[in-house]
Amino acid sequence: MQLHFNFISVKGTVTSSLQLSSTLLYGIVSLHNVVYVSAHDENGGIYKVSFNHDYGGLAEKIVSNGGSLCNKVHCLTTYNDNSFAFSDTGDSCIKTYNPSEKQYSVVVGNGKGTRDGSNAQFFQPTGICFDYGTLLTVDTSTGTLRMTSSVTS
Repeated sequence: MQLHFNFISVKGTVTSSLQLSSTLLYGIVSLHNVVYVSAHDENGGIYKVSFNHDYGGLAEKIVSNGGSLCNKVHCLTTYNDNSFAFSDTGDSCIKTYNPSEKQYSVVVGNGKGTRDGSNAQFFQPTGICFDYGTLLTVDTSTGTLRMTSSVTS
């Protein structure tokens, strides 16, 4: 495989691949050398992916869309040393998930809307990025980029 972008070449060899049953894959994040992938379709959720160079990969669904932890996952991003964050477009919020404790919490988002502040609301939070205590969220339905500062674990 070879990518070209602005006169920079990136070369690599695909050593393993894995086909998931979900087709709407959107997010990917690595935490403690474990890869997590989000699938946005009705039967999707968050998958823990393990690769073995000799035998390919194995995907285990750890969070299901429509379940108590998540209504409809979209994007993933790193959050802290033990957790990753994900956008839940069904519940219109951003949540964190700690895989070792199997616990989640809502970071920001309190129902559908466009309100800012401590009771912020989103219509359809999709893309997210967490960096130095600041969470950036793309709200697709409203075409806005929202910044939430001083986010703590």
